[in-house]
Amino acid sequence: MIRSGVFASALACACILTVRATDPGTARYDAELQYQLATVLFNETRYAEAMEAYRRVSDSTADAGLARRAKKGRTRSALRIAEFTVAREEAAELRREAPQDHEALALDGDSLWAAGLFDEAEATYKDALAPSAGSSRARFGVARSLA
Repeated sequence: MIRSGVFASALACACILTVRATDPGTARYDAELQYQLATVLFNETRYAEAMEAYRRVSDSTADAGLARRAKKGRTRSALRIAEFTVAREEAAELRREAPQDHEALALDGDSLWAAGLFDEAEATYKDALAPSAGSSRARFGVARSLA
């Protein structure tokens, strides 16, 4: 029996190959499909492949929201496979692009923590809690700092 995740990956790949951007109107659709493929790869714990797919999305789309989501995915993927330099660069860029986005701030905190910058990470987690006190990721980061 084929696992549903493998089937979803195969389906997403087939869709991407079928709907290659041939005119400007389908370019966003192609980037959205690439993002969906990256998310499937991430969910299947294929982090290196997901990281590359997220990079392709952020490099190829003009949609700022989609590019930001892809950068968040790439940061998460990089953290999972100990690509701390990549995670740090992506998270810093996210923070510059969206300084009030609590999820981007929490990811920046995670990348700082992974780089061994614990005091900076704690301050960033607290910054992430300011606009959204309910951010579980930021709360976890503060708790980890206190421990």
